[in-house]
Amino acid sequence: MSKWPKKPLLAVLAALTAVGLGVPCAMADGTAAATAYISVEAAGGTTLDGRTYKAYRLGSYGKTDVRVDQDSGDRYAASIPVSTDPDRADAVADAGSKAGFTGDDMLAAAWTSTDSAKLEAFARGLASSLSDAEPAASVEGAGRMGPFTPGVYLVSGSDGSACLTGTLPSEGVGDRSHVLGIAEFEGDAQAAAAPQANSDESLATLDDDGDTSGSPIARYAAPTTVYHRLFDGTVTSTALDNEDPAISIYTGGNLNYMNNLEVEGSVIVNGNLTNGRGLVAGRANWGMGYTPPKNSVMLAVGGDYTSASTTDGNNWNRGAVGGRAQIGGRDNRVIPLDSLNTIHSYGLWSTWFISGQTNVKSIPNMGHDAALKVDIDGKGTIVDYNDYVDRQLQPLSTQLANETPTGKVGYARGTDSTETVWLGVNGRNDDGSMKYNGQKDTVTVTGDEGVITFTGDGKKHTQVFDLDMDELENQRKALKLLQWGVDFENVPGDTAIVVNVRGSGSRTWNTGWRYWVNGRKVNIGVNQQDGAYNDFRKLASRVLWNWTDASYVKYDESHGIMHINSTHNKAQDGKDSYEGGPYGSAASPGKASNLPGTVLAPKANVRMRCDQNGRLLVGKDLTLDVWEHHNNPWVGFVGDNSVTVDAATTASHDGVDVGTTKAVHDSISLRNNGKKYGAAVAKATVTLNHSASTDGRTADKKATKATGAIQVAAGKTVSADSPDFTPSDLGMKTWQPGRYWFDLSVEEKDLSVTGTARYETSDVGNVAGLSGLTDSSEQWTITPTASPTISTRAMAGDARAGGTQKVHDSITIANPDPNRAITVAKVTTTLHMKMGNRKASKTVGPVTIPAGRSRTFDSADFAPSDLKRGTWGNTGYWFDATVAAADVTYPSGAQALTADLVHDGRNDKAQSFNLTWHKGGKDFNTKAQETFSTAGRASLVRDRLNVVNSEALVNDLSVKVTLNWASSPTATKAEASATKTDTVPAGSAYKDLPVFAPSDLRMTTWKAGRYWYDVLIPVQEGVGEDIPLDGLDDADQESWTVVTPFGLNLAKLAYIGQPGQGRWSNEPVKGATFTLTEATDQTGSTAKPGTAVRTVTTDANGSAHLLDGTIAPLEVRWFKLAETKAPSSYKGTSSGTYWMVHVKGGADKASVTVAGSNAEAKALLKDLSGSAVTVGNRLEGNIMPPMTGGRHDVARAGALAGVVTLGPLIAGCVVLRRRNASPLDR
Repeated sequence: MSKWPKKPLLAVLAALTAVGLGVPCAMADGTAAATAYISVEAAGGTTLDGRTYKAYRLGSYGKTDVRVDQDSGDRYAASIPVSTDPDRADAVADAGSKAGFTGDDMLAAAWTSTDSAKLEAFARGLASSLSDAEPAASVEGAGRMGPFTPGVYLVSGSDGSACLTGTLPSEGVGDRSHVLGIAEFEGDAQAAAAPQANSDESLATLDDDGDTSGSPIARYAAPTTVYHRLFDGTVTSTALDNEDPAISIYTGGNLNYMNNLEVEGSVIVNGNLTNGRGLVAGRANWGMGYTPPKNSVMLAVGGDYTSASTTDGNNWNRGAVGGRAQIGGRDNRVIPLDSLNTIHSYGLWSTWFISGQTNVKSIPNMGHDAALKVDIDGKGTIVDYNDYVDRQLQPLSTQLANETPTGKVGYARGTDSTETVWLGVNGRNDDGSMKYNGQKDTVTVTGDEGVITFTGDGKKHTQVFDLDMDELENQRKALKLLQWGVDFENVPGDTAIVVNVRGSGSRTWNTGWRYWVNGRKVNIGVNQQDGAYNDFRKLASRVLWNWTDASYVKYDESHGIMHINSTHNKAQDGKDSYEGGPYGSAASPGKASNLPGTVLAPKANVRMRCDQNGRLLVGKDLTLDVWEHHNNPWVGFVGDNSVTVDAATTASHDGVDVGTTKAVHDSISLRNNGKKYGAAVAKATVTLNHSASTDGRTADKKATKATGAIQVAAGKTVSADSPDFTPSDLGMKTWQPGRYWFDLSVEEKDLSVTGTARYETSDVGNVAGLSGLTDSSEQWTITPTASPTISTRAMAGDARAGGTQKVHDSITIANPDPNRAITVAKVTTTLHMKMGNRKASKTVGPVTIPAGRSRTFDSADFAPSDLKRGTWGNTGYWFDATVAAADVTYPSGAQALTADLVHDGRNDKAQSFNLTWHKGGKDFNTKAQETFSTAGRASLVRDRLNVVNSEALVNDLSVKVTLNWASSPTATKAEASATKTDTVPAGSAYKDLPVFAPSDLRMTTWKAGRYWYDVLIPVQEGVGEDIPLDGLDDADQESWTVVTPFGLNLAKLAYIGQPGQGRWSNEPVKGATFTLTEATDQTGSTAKPGTAVRTVTTDANGSAHLLDGTIAPLEVRWFKLAETKAPSSYKGTSSGTYWMVHVKGGADKASVTVAGSNAEAKALLKDLSGSAVTVGNRLEGNIMPPMTGGRHDVARAGALAGVVTLGPLIAGCVVLRRRNASPLDR
């Protein structure tokens, strides 16, 4: 949408006034026969001089055709489907093309254009093609344009504006260039609005960027106030002379003025007036007593004025007018009655003179349009009667024709009677009334004059009847009738009566002499001012004959037998009045019958041959072939003789919502459309209704209160408020959901017209009530929407058992109310810990949730300290969210909840979370306890499980521990295993797991090899997955190696003889010195790094302990044993002689073998079996080394003492814990 152009114009609906015909009053079915005006006014001190605004009615388009763009930022954006209507699209394209627009969418092109000429051409062309109409209204510069009937109009202005405007119930429809509007009238309604400086906020009409500063609508336009008819007040004057500013006769064609004596009231002729004679317009000698105002234009002729004659010397035949005359063409010497001297000089009736006038003259050659712009009240109030048929008469006729009948029509023959035709007078009495001279002509009416009986519904509202002319003619023929009298029955008060006369083509009304109202005969004769005169005047003001379709209407003269009792032509005595001969100075006496009521015939040529009393409104040519025409306003129009009081009501219910108790009231505005009289309402009854259903139309509860008296002066509007209503008036503690509305009603006895004079009487009718069900401003709904709902999701983030990370709850509150936001003062979130029944609560707020929306927000953060803990425990947690009912309110302050809103997260997976241990978390470690180092033992061993953060252990922990063994110290796969289970109590820092014995691995004693523990913490409460603690991943703490012990001993025996040739003795050799060196291999050539050489000396028993060592399974060790010194008497070994000791580890024991380095070494090695060898007796476990050295007497000693054995000793196993340490040190 484009930016608003800053154009200084405002067109709004103005209050309706009694101009021209005035405003039709409410119809019986509650629908207004209403019109409206547009006032074009300058804003901001600018001028509209030289600018013309025209409005074209767009065919039959109505309210239902208007489409308002609900998604537009322009509140007034509306259109009608002319461009998409197959029957209208060509018209749009043609009008646009002729105007000079291009493109596929002519409306869009015109919409964005500022070319005044093009826009005017487009508007005129489009309107003409859609409705074949000239402008419905126009105005030059500032001023009022209208009247309009509800419809859709295209309005163009020479300032470059063009818009489509339409009818809506409560406000005008504007466009994007500037504001113009028409209002639809709903119910018995009229609408009006005036410029109001409403705030931008309440009139939010935004540009695309939200700026309202350039929007004329936002700055000036106000929603139209919709008024509904409340009651009518009719003032009946018994005065003989009343000022009436409205027209008496209007003809859209020519007026042929034949044989007339006088016309009472103002006359407007769109065409030519011919055969002017007598009084053409002004004050009548005798009539209904309604005279044009002083100095007003009493005759306006768009064409030429032609007298009956200007040459026969009879001034009567020139024609006279009682005031100013405006002639569009030439004026054939009409006589303006500017003074009594003028009247006397022309020999005219002095009663035609209206005193106190100035500048009374006839202005010829004004031009048609200018002549028909008439000062109707002599005070400068101009009404434009150009195009009056299309703008006013036809819409009025159509609207009246659409009214629903309230009564029925009957037909019957009449009875004989004698009726007055004429009364003779001699001047006037002091009060202005006729002074009768006793002469009286009468007519005998027979049964040939039938009676049409219109029977109403007995209510004091506008009575509407349909009269079918075809049926009427059939009844006339069937009943053998000449003409019709009329009887209105059951039509109380002074309210209007509408007779919609149906039938097309040419029609004749056979006028009768007699009229009745509610059983009273009211017809009168010429000059009659007594008896039924005022009753007849009242009937004439009530009735309107609406010829809906006829193209020609003839009101014929009346039949009857004349009785002449006057100076009139005696030849007529005893003859039929119908088309009789000359009757005095007037025409046939049959034309003297007085027809009561206004005649409206917008489509017809009319020939009038009876004296009609009321307005005469003709769309085409009018022929007046009568005695006289008498002026009488119709009470259906707002005029000087009536009051219409409209009411607009607005419910005041700001801040009212569910749960509140704030008082409400109805604001009442009464508008008096009358110009002269005031109105009074002694009291009005206001009813507050409540339906539990939001679309209910029947009240479940109601309360009634009365206002005080309200006075409203003529042309004014007053406002009053009803008493306050509170929930208690409806039996409620607080306002409850449902539909509420106010009704306004008044009783006739409480209504009156004020300001009447002593000669005036008043009556009140068309009393109506205002139902709030049909007025959006009178009703409101408290929607029983579903209560707000709450949902939550726990947000644990990276929190873990044993950690201190923060957690929070994510809260979503949904507001299902489509119309009202809610404010949540606070939300209480509670964090629960499953174990230990610990909890902590925190609040957050306030939070506002828009209507029909939801909002997600976070609670306050929670840490372990809120639960009085150092870290999170390995357990489950959940959040609860609670909103107190009192903490959720609508903008009005009303409580949106009837109960607390609680979300219990205990069983909601989204609201709960578990903080558990997982593998890789380093939350546990283990350490083997009571380990051993050497094989052969049977001690008990166990593993210990350490909990890094014991506070986090809030649940007992089940574990499995497995002891593994493999013979290889580097094994990674167990050859034997045993598993046991255990439970670690909550809060424990560590737990020594079950003990293991050799039997658990099917061992008698512990074997050498590799031992390790594996611990498994399986999935359980607080443990999210299996947590394996593999011992080989922590070998320093969970794995150990068991070794085999071994020992090396030396025994030195005497060997007698050469090595390999001698023999052994049992003599121990004392004092022999040996070295034991661990070598890297079997050659013994290289000492093993890091080892020390061990030196031993044999004792008295020839023994020496070489080594206590350990060896791991499968380990191999080499030792070099060499004699470094022989004791005295023994010879040492040769160079290169030594022994290699080979030790190999096993699971149960170590195996030891000894080998000599040469023949000498081998010969001196006594036993190689690994056990002690003695002569005759073998001692297990002893391997004796060879005897070295010797003396000559040894052999003798050995011979004397026997054989001495020497060998190594083998001991049991030990554990080799440090495999790289020197075995000499182990």
